Amino acid sequence: MNNIIALDIGDVQTGIAGLRENIPFSFESVKTEKLLDQIKEFRTIKKIDLIIIGLPVSDDGSENDQCRKVRKMALKIDNIVDCDIVLENEYLSSIEAQNNLRVLGLSPREIKQKEHSEVARILLEQYLKNDTR
Repeated sequence: MNNIIALDIGDVQTGIAGLRENIPFSFESVKTEKLLDQIKEFRTIKKIDLIIIGLPVSDDGSENDQCRKVRKMALKIDNIVDCDIVLENEYLSSIEAQNNLRVLGLSPREIKQKEHSEVARILLEQYLKNDTR
């Protein structure tokens, strides 16, 4: 199962990550309103085996309004793909992403632009580490 993508769905931007030779890497973010078109495009280029979607739970582990928005988008994605979808807890991943990008020397503006894609990469890496297939 090599054709895995991960998504960090935000209100405006969605970060996307994928695997290249089994190493997670970030794509550029896309506007969330264009996400379904992007998924369809991926689907025509390559068969997608699995989509990992970050679920932004609250500090106490409970679901919030953003979780409901992500679940709603996950259902829309599920209607256009023929693969499994996994919702992965993304608690604290934004902070980790910001720190990773800061270490690379990116400016605050660049960090803001690349944050969702880095979160998606972190989600994919987290999934692969925890996968016990």
